[in-house]
Amino acid sequence: MYKVLIWGTAIEYDQYLVAIKYYEDRKSLQVVGVTSDDHYYSYLDGYPFVPKQDLMKISFDRILICASKEKTADIRREAAAMGIAEDILFSAHILLLPEFDFDNYIKLSESRISIFACNCWGGQVYKRLGLKVRSPFYNMYELVPGYVRFLKNAKEILLHERLQFREKQYNDELSFYYPVYDLAGMELHMNNSPDPEEAERKWYERCARINWDNLFVMMYSDSEKYAEEFADLPYRKKICFTTKETDIPYTYCLPIEKVCPDKKFGQIVLGSVTGRYKLYDLMELLLTGRPAREERVQ
Repeated sequence: MYKVLIWGTAIEYDQYLVAIKYYEDRKSLQVVGVTSDDHYYSYLDGYPFVPKQDLMKISFDRILICASKEKTADIRREAAAMGIAEDILFSAHILLLPEFDFDNYIKLSESRISIFACNCWGGQVYKRLGLKVRSPFYNMYELVPGYVRFLKNAKEILLHERLQFREKQYNDELSFYYPVYDLAGMELHMNNSPDPEEAERKWYERCARINWDNLFVMMYSDSEKYAEEFADLPYRKKICFTTKETDIPYTYCLPIEKVCPDKKFGQIVLGSVTGRYKLYDLMELLLTGRPAREERVQ
């Protein structure tokens, strides 16, 4: 059982309280206190209120942040200034994930996973699970042929090659031009980044965070040629999503015709990680590389 401090007493606290009580009842966590900028509580919902200046006087394993996105960033900065380790702070929204398991989540968080993906799938994983981004493949997409070639020598390329600007293209959905780069023959579309300088800066910052000891590699394709090349790549945890069953190792069929036949393949792939489509157990996939199918889906 983890000793948990709750940080935040605004409306988000009320939204997560039922989930917090649920995991208390399951003996997954024990709330040892609540803190915030408020000063008029002694207890809140039976939990002792701890002024922030007294936080280091109590014992806790994890901090659950109950706050808006903007306020969460402030809390993380404040905690860092107090000497609190970044890795023990979690957003309470994770408690609302279906079939959430606290032990598995802690295991995944502590594994410091780095995700390589050929579209925004990896970025959506980091967002949904509230994990620190440890990959440059975030809010972008790559064309499959160049991506597969890159994966055959990824570490060498990322350690020694630099981005080469090619052109700008227009993002119709977001209404701005974004930069396209070449990296050792791989075409990178940073389609969520209107500022090329910022895009490059973030790319190299995230490259420096890669945990080469725990990579998860994702791709989607209906080409057997590329699926076979992907299966031969030297990565322990990897998955290639397809739209049809195949005997090729490391492939997993997403039943698009049953789920939503009017959607494009890429939309289903992204929807499968955001929670729009319940097609596999995301945490099981990231921990083991095996995508146990959600039992709720028939």
